[in-house]
Amino acid sequence: MKVKIIIGILITFIIVIFLGIKQYNKPHIDVSKTAANYKLSTNELIKEFIIDENIADKKFANKIVEINGTILEISTTNGKGIVTLAGNEANVICQLNEKENKKIMQLKKDQNIIIKGQCSGYLMDIMLVNCIIK
Repeated sequence: MKVKIIIGILITFIIVIFLGIKQYNKPHIDVSKTAANYKLSTNELIKEFIIDENIADKKFANKIVEINGTILEISTTNGKGIVTLAGNEANVICQLNEKENKKIMQLKKDQNIIIKGQCSGYLMDIMLVNCIIK
């Protein structure tokens, strides 16, 4: 009986390690070469999450989203450019791809912009990662 339990634990452990390695080595999406799954305004995206966060998360999580909006704030964190787009009830925080960092100097607060990125979810604000400026 103890041998079966130990074997079961070992098999489970090996499967977990295999899946972890597979996920870690998964190729990253090249946002610049991938068509957007959804194109909408900042407020349209926010509204989807406010109406039903679970449905919106299933719809947008890890998908490429192209949004247009107005720049509320421009900053950098750990060498990565961050552009925050203003919304009525929340904001969209866009973490730029490293290749896009030099474009951040050309941006201005209250400027209308189109940004494409991978949606990573909603926590008080919606997060887009690996973003490019269109």
